[in-house]
Amino acid sequence: MRGQEIAELIRDGLTLRAIGERFGVSKQRVHQVLRRSGLSVWEFRQRKILRLPSGRRNWRLPPGVISARKLERQRRKLLRQRMQFWEKVEGHGPTSCWQWVGFVNPQTGYGQHRFSSLAETTHRCAWVYTHELVIPRGQHVAHTCDNKVCANPVHLYLASAKENARDRDVAMGRRVEERGVTDFQLPPAPC
Repeated sequence: MRGQEIAELIRDGLTLRAIGERFGVSKQRVHQVLRRSGLSVWEFRQRKILRLPSGRRNWRLPPGVISARKLERQRRKLLRQRMQFWEKVEGHGPTSCWQWVGFVNPQTGYGQHRFSSLAETTHRCAWVYTHELVIPRGQHVAHTCDNKVCANPVHLYLASAKENARDRDVAMGRRVEERGVTDFQLPPAPC
């Protein structure tokens, strides 16, 4: 009787008592063998394999593994959030600004929407809902139209913090200089 054999039997859904009966020893002895081999029963109870062991009513999925039912609930929740988001956007011309008519933060002037239980700015939500991608770390979602409540995905692009600040400065009429160059290439404004 080795620890790995016991581990396999636990994965198959056998209790310590059943394993002990199979090898003709007590369940305490089975537990001792497991501990001596560096394994614990608790680990195997937390990391069960995905198939449902027969006769176990209180079986759970391991941490970090999502059941098909939970995955479907999360997918529906995301679709519901997406529908609620686009219901609060007015104006759907291909090149015009799409105004956010929901909550606008009075301090920043940006629209806000609850995204995955966090308050997020609407232009970031619009970019994520349109591209179905996570915004990369260190990137900002910038507007080509400089309208803080615009949610038109055509007007949004990813930019670094430096590019975003330069875009803002140009839109406000400030002189921008970088290494002796006074102008630079910005994405064309579709408006």
